[in-house]
Amino acid sequence: MGSKFFEELSRCLGKEQIESLSKEDRRLEIFLHGQPVLSVSPGNEVFMLPSGSKNPEANELYHKAVLPEEAR
Repeated sequence: MGSKFFEELSRCLGKEQIESLSKEDRRLEIFLHGQPVLSVSPGNEVFMLPSGSKNPEANELYHKAVLPEEAR
């Protein structure tokens, strides 16, 4: 996986007004209210960051990242 996967995921999330940023260490961060709450690895693993834990909005965002609207 890698940059092309991240580009496509970012594009899909962007259509839903969800901000994301590809990091130099080969991961994609997904933001909620300006704070990174999810991290996606090159292997397509999605991790909840501490700033997103116990946050219902971050949980909903997690599911959108795992399966963006276009793929549903």
